[in-house]
Amino acid sequence: MIVGKTVRLRAWEPDDVEAMWRWQNDWDVQRLGDGEPELALSREAVGRQFGPGSPLTMFMIETIDGRLIGSCSYHDYSGRSRSCTVGIWIGEADARGQGHGTEAMRLLLSYLFRHMGLHRVSLQVLANNAAAIASYRKCGFREEGRDREAVFQDGIWVDTVRMGVLDSEAILD
Repeated sequence: MIVGKTVRLRAWEPDDVEAMWRWQNDWDVQRLGDGEPELALSREAVGRQFGPGSPLTMFMIETIDGRLIGSCSYHDYSGRSRSCTVGIWIGEADARGQGHGTEAMRLLLSYLFRHMGLHRVSLQVLANNAAAIASYRKCGFREEGRDREAVFQDGIWVDTVRMGVLDSEAILD
């Protein structure tokens, strides 16, 4: 368990499938991610996607008082390049905008840089998700490029922004 001031990261557990299923089937949560909701997934499909055997290393985000509010993960790990890609979501709507995502990302980056010895971490975000971009910048991420009109959402094309942070740039505290 990785403990911060307002949130903690813990390992994924089989009981988390219910919350993950709810978030995976929530239009608003999915729109903040990659903009292409995969609605109507079964609990079993969600368990396969995020549980044991998944290509993701998943952490669940809980408030200090134990309320499950989201998840974060890393994948595409390269030991040779000492890099990976990360993802995060705050699934509970009333927990967004309170700094929980920023703190969770800082905890994840601290783990990746200080404990795993990584050099670089990257992510991708929709250009219209200003809150997420601001949060990532608070952690030290910088924009590295854009994929123009990569996602069709709500009748318009939206760019995706590629961001990255090096171990020497990360803002962990």
